[in-house]
Amino acid sequence: MSVVSITIAFVALLSTVSGSLDADRDIWVTPKGLPAGHNGGTLERLVPPAAGKRPHIMMLLFDDYGWANAGWHRNYTAPGGGFVPHTDEVQTPNLNELVRTGIELDRQYVYKYCSPTRSALQSGRNPYHVNNLNLDPTVYNPADPVSGYAAIPRNMTGIATKMAAAGYKTAGFGKWDAGMATPDHTPFGRGYMTNMNYFHHANDYWAQTCGGCRGPTPKPNPERKCGGNGHAFCLGTSPNIPGSVAFTATFKECCALCSETEGCAAWAWGKSSDAHGNQSCHLKSSLAKDSQKGNCTSGCFSEQCFGKSFSPVDLWRHEVGEAFEGPARGYNNTCGAGKPSSVPGGNPGCVPGKFGDTWYDGYEDSIFEQQVLRTVEAHDPSDPLFLFWAPHIVHAPLEVPPVFFSKFDFIAPTDKPAHSRQLYHAMVNFADAAVGNVTSLLKAKGMYDDLVIVFSADNGGPIYANGSAGANNFPLKGGKMNNWEGGIRVNAFVSGGFLPNHVRGIKYEGLVTGWDWYHTFCSFAGVDATDHRAALANLPAIDSHDMTAVIMGVNMTSPRTEIPVGTEPRQSNITSAPKCSSYNTPASYEDPRIDGDEVGPTPTDGLCTTVSALIVDQGADGLWKLLTGDVEQDVYMGPHYPNSTTNEVSNTFVGHCANGCLYELRSDPLEAHDLAAENPAKVAELYAKLVAYEQTAFNPNRGKSDPLACTTAAKQYGGFWGPFVA
Repeated sequence: MSVVSITIAFVALLSTVSGSLDADRDIWVTPKGLPAGHNGGTLERLVPPAAGKRPHIMMLLFDDYGWANAGWHRNYTAPGGGFVPHTDEVQTPNLNELVRTGIELDRQYVYKYCSPTRSALQSGRNPYHVNNLNLDPTVYNPADPVSGYAAIPRNMTGIATKMAAAGYKTAGFGKWDAGMATPDHTPFGRGYMTNMNYFHHANDYWAQTCGGCRGPTPKPNPERKCGGNGHAFCLGTSPNIPGSVAFTATFKECCALCSETEGCAAWAWGKSSDAHGNQSCHLKSSLAKDSQKGNCTSGCFSEQCFGKSFSPVDLWRHEVGEAFEGPARGYNNTCGAGKPSSVPGGNPGCVPGKFGDTWYDGYEDSIFEQQVLRTVEAHDPSDPLFLFWAPHIVHAPLEVPPVFFSKFDFIAPTDKPAHSRQLYHAMVNFADAAVGNVTSLLKAKGMYDDLVIVFSADNGGPIYANGSAGANNFPLKGGKMNNWEGGIRVNAFVSGGFLPNHVRGIKYEGLVTGWDWYHTFCSFAGVDATDHRAALANLPAIDSHDMTAVIMGVNMTSPRTEIPVGTEPRQSNITSAPKCSSYNTPASYEDPRIDGDEVGPTPTDGLCTTVSALIVDQGADGLWKLLTGDVEQDVYMGPHYPNSTTNEVSNTFVGHCANGCLYELRSDPLEAHDLAAENPAKVAELYAKLVAYEQTAFNPNRGKSDPLACTTAAKQYGGFWGPFVA
């Protein structure tokens, strides 16, 4: 559909919804500073800014940040009433000061792992209405051009597009994890005029590489001796070719057959022939030592016949005012793999790219910090700025510059052998220092007094892999990957000079979610939060609530009273859930270096839900949480977790909530007392709500990992990840 036809359809939709476009009341604009046709040519409606003027806004999103790894969650009375003393292990002075002069959000909730939370924040939707899966960004379903991708459907409007429509300069840096497949899925495609990011769930902090690809099939080789029979063979690179034999005249034709056949696996050419004497190609996996066939055996292999493996660089950029969007070549390190010589055991040949950051030898979060500082330094304070900054820290792999690591050497005697706790705390301290550098510059530029800072983690700290991920959610139960409080209740606050004095220093107990910032930012900016483009595509509407009245101290009652809590498809007795066999769920991302971050395959029997829990604030009648199904990580941590005595696999501790586990969170924030048996009426009340929420769940067929992503990385981008569908 052309931009013109989309716009006509858009206006028709608005006429249906509102009767007419009243020029005296409504001002409709295209996003400023973005290409013509951006976001399908959709117009946005301007409204009066909630606070009378448009503040600068900086959204900070830390990755895998544990509850007890935040300085304001030390030396305080913790949930449950216990006192948690100060410890030198947790050093976050800059974040602590922002909390002290801002509003601590004590009950902000997000999804239990990365990509769904990030998709929710950028789109303004509860994850079960946008993306409840941690998929590799190479996933693609060509049969669905709207939703057949990892993360956010193509036709949902990103928050940066909304802000650009309101006249903001938009910039985004760091982890994206909200889609990659098409140009619409990149940060620039979602409205960030200036950006530098990586697309996957994690890459290497030093080399910026991620994942693995097999390069293009080389040209056919000359005949080679193989297994003593003197006949040629050639290997292709792609999986899952059906059948086993194709007759050809020469081995070169066999190689060409493989390289030109989509889905070709490993083929070999031998002297087996039909009645007419034609030579044959065989799938290498089906070859055997058979003198009658004379094929090359599976034991015979030549790297010259096979595309070499490589790990693409995951670093992408766009600069405001430039036509170029593409690989951040020259900003990435030269390692390919490994660490610089400044790190023990590092490689002297691993040095920063010529445009990259020279601080800390090209450490990735230092590169992002420099991009943030550069953007702020160049910004005209008279223009409102929307800045999204999502450090890699504190996601695995646990890597940090040695000068920060050595500051925490005192942890080593009680740490695990791999120094997980020391590395984690050092990384948090690095990120805290970066935040301090940026806030100092914002003050020097005269922007801080008109600034709103929103800080959040994308999920609770990871406690899997016997503590090797380094995080700690003490005293909350559980962690990342599960829906206990330790997995979805996260470190969060609002700060900045724009806040009125009477709200500073408040600990806010009302419900807030990560996707509420979409509507809140739109309200501050003066743009209608409604996603008109998504409505045209029959996609779910936003679920976001406007929190500006809370932030400005006008009304401290949260507009949010319920939070449906999502999950990947899980077996359930929720009657509105579809059959498990109805889902087309690709394999979820998992880091091969980590034991515990994996999500198992979707069950094949019974009913499977993607809304497995519910939090409901009924005021004086209770703050209730209902969990259903099996919930792993039914464990608690200590104040100095993980340590040398840690010896458990948290996923083996399972809470069995098939018929519902019920908790009253104000009196029992640690989820220690299941009230389901003594309060069946409350269970039934919340269960009925879950049944209704499940009926609106959004579960498109997103497809599977497409080898075209690797082909595009190798051929079009010269070894970098990027969009692979037009």
